[in-house]
Amino acid sequence: AGLATQSDRRKGSGVKVVERKILRRGAKFDVVVHVLETENGERLEREFIDHPGSVVLAPMLDDGRIVLIRNLRHSIGKPIVELPAGTAHRGEPPEETAARELTEETGYVAGRLRLLCEFYACPGATTEWMRLYLADRLTPGTMRLEADEDITVLPTPLDEALAMTTDGRICDAKTMLGIWRAAQLRGSDRKS
Repeated sequence: AGLATQSDRRKGSGVKVVERKILRRGAKFDVVVHVLETENGERLEREFIDHPGSVVLAPMLDDGRIVLIRNLRHSIGKPIVELPAGTAHRGEPPEETAARELTEETGYVAGRLRLLCEFYACPGATTEWMRLYLADRLTPGTMRLEADEDITVLPTPLDEALAMTTDGRICDAKTMLGIWRAAQLRGSDRKS
C-alpha cells in the first residue's frame, strides 16, 4: 500500500520526446539523449542514463545489527560505507537481483526478503528505479565479488548506523533511507 507504480512514473507535460539516440551501450546501462520538443516548437537535447533498475538491501542479523559494507566506488575514487546494492541484469526479477546481490556482496543468504519501498535513485540523471528490501533470517555463506569490487562487510548496531547517517560517516542517500526504514520498522515491532 502506498508504493509508487510504474505507470505513476510515466506521466508527462507538454514537452514531448521526438527522437531518442543511444550514445553508448553499456554492460549494465545505456547513455542516451532525448531530443525534446516544447509546446512552442523549441528543440532541446537531454542526456541521461537509461537503467534497468536496481535494488538496495537492509540486511538485519538476528542480534539486531544491520549489515553495512565498505565499498570502493570507482566513480568517486574512494570507499564509502553503504548498504549492499546492485543493478538488475536485464530481465531479472527484482527479488532475484536482491538475493543475488546480498550473497555476492556480503556472503549472507536471506531467509526472507520484504519490499519496503521503491524510488528513483536520481531522476535528473537516470531512469534508475530502486527497490529497497529488508533482508532477515540471514545465514552466512560465501561472498562472490565481481572482479572490480573491493568490499568489506561491517555488521553494525542499528543505533550506530543511525548515528552514521547524521555525522557524515554515511553520505549515500539510498543507505540513509534504508537505515531509517529499518529503524522505523524496529520501532514499530517493539510497540506491537
